[in-house]
Amino acid sequence: MPNFTRDPILLTPGPLTTSLQTKAAMLRDWGSWDSNFNTVTREVREKLLGVIESDGAHVCVPLQGSGTFAVE
Repeated sequence: MPNFTRDPILLTPGPLTTSLQTKAAMLRDWGSWDSNFNTVTREVREKLLGVIESDGAHVCVPLQGSGTFAVE
């Protein structure tokens, strides 16, 4: 009988582990018109632009998908 109590082993490239803290955060549903969702998204966009010191020369557009989303 298979052991269904342990996580499956994923044989794809790249880091695949997800911390318990991240998994717990994903248990909350967010709607794209939810003001809290929009606030978090805006803050993430601003912080990413701060990393590259864009000075208003760039914008950040988050896309959902896997790490290979752009390739697919």
